[in-house]
Amino acid sequence: MKGDVLADKKIKTMFRDFVFAELYTDRGTPVDDENQRLRIDTYGGALPLYFVLDEEGGVLSRLEGTASVGEFSGFLQKGLDAYRRRGVQ
Repeated sequence: MKGDVLADKKIKTMFRDFVFAELYTDRGTPVDDENQRLRIDTYGGALPLYFVLDEEGGVLSRLEGTASVGEFSGFLQKGLDAYRRRGVQ
């Protein structure tokens, strides 16, 4: 995903409307182990696992597994639309 979908020009343009954060869970470090427990306990799901969250941590959009550029852009748009419906610009 990082090498193709997340690097796509359309996705990079859409990222301008988001704050991007990564939670590493699979490098075998103590921090990653803690992150993995947080991910499983809070969200579950397969890897990769993507969310669009609001400022309170509420899930606006969720995507599990790999996706095409079209699927990923739809996921981002769904989250952005949900955020904007809340009256926040």
